[in-house]
Amino acid sequence: PAVGPAVSKPNPTSSRPAPILTLEAGADVETEENLADIIWHEIHNAYRTRRMLTGTLGGLEQTDNGKTIAIVEYKGYRVIIPLKEMVMGYQNNLTGEEYTAMIVRQHKLLSRMLGAEIDFIVKGIDSKTRSVVASRKEAMLKKRKIFYMDTDAGEYRIYDGRIIQARVIATAEKAIRIEAFGVETSIMARDLSWDLSLIHISEPTRQAEI
Repeated sequence: PAVGPAVSKPNPTSSRPAPILTLEAGADVETEENLADIIWHEIHNAYRTRRMLTGTLGGLEQTDNGKTIAIVEYKGYRVIIPLKEMVMGYQNNLTGEEYTAMIVRQHKLLSRMLGAEIDFIVKGIDSKTRSVVASRKEAMLKKRKIFYMDTDAGEYRIYDGRIIQARVIATAEKAIRIEAFGVETSIMARDLSWDLSLIHISEPTRQAEI
């Protein structure tokens, strides 16, 4: 009797995962692992080109040797920024009580900034552990150079009388703290317009016109 062609059966024990069967023919589905790889590639390129990235300040932590680090969330990755690379007013030459007072001030400021958007430049990566170390200070200095020192068609981008947008990075009962293209300053509540204070005084991450 004639024997038909052998029919191979799928091997359920195959170690290679089957592709996701999509509703539309030929469509791609991004898995969580694929998305993580794409974002890591973006971080790696930013490290190589020194391009600024923007994340959200998620918290403050202490290292084993007592140093303070800021934790910035960037698309699911934890970015570590040392305190001296996080703030512009860090003073290396202080000791004793003066140093302690400076650290306390910086902690208070950063605590009010939780949830704020900040820019940073990646300073180091570890591809095995996918850990990232960055500097906000370097990003601030880069923005200062671009917007306050460099010219566009022979004119400075920021000058007296020009209305600009700024990030609200911290709030208090009587003042807000803003970051305007690499420069931080505080604005008292009495100097805010009523509409602006009503909208922005309660939370960081918003934008304000000044």
